[in-house]
Amino acid sequence: MKQIIFLHLFIIFSSSCSCLKTNVYNSDSVVLTASNLTLLDGKYERFSKQQGTNAGDLYWAFFDRGYNHRGNTEFFELKVINKNKLKVLYIDEYETIKDKIMKGEIKNGYFEFKRKYLFIPAVYVNLYRDSKFRIRLTKDNNLLADYNQISFGTFVVIVPFYENEKANNMIFKRIENE
Repeated sequence: MKQIIFLHLFIIFSSSCSCLKTNVYNSDSVVLTASNLTLLDGKYERFSKQQGTNAGDLYWAFFDRGYNHRGNTEFFELKVINKNKLKVLYIDEYETIKDKIMKGEIKNGYFEFKRKYLFIPAVYVNLYRDSKFRIRLTKDNNLLADYNQISFGTFVVIVPFYENEKANNMIFKRIENE
């Protein structure tokens, strides 16, 4: 049994990579650098204009679990802490529901987050998820995001699955203070 688990782990770590290597060109965006990263500070609508999958929902992009939908007054606020950290706040009107400091780095003009999850009880469910999410601004101050996630595992030991979800150039509208 140990050999099967080690083989499974070896396959997972040697073959998985959610890559955002190719940039989907968007001429309507601002290239982020360490000096202008604070342009991200602001409030953004939760759902993208191209909503359809979880990738079009900032909640799933930032928190990935513990889904909590309260209504139409939800939004996200981003605050730059430094060149490698953003504070993400999930807000319902005036109440902060969740907040998290997320680590990332500036790559190719985007602020890129990388997350990996591994869940192995080995009898009922095995899960490996590798996701990348990157953001930058459009020239009209909306949030532009790209997302890629690869997940695979088994359920009840014998039912394997594989998922590869991608979304590019999702626009999340900036909310202006009233």
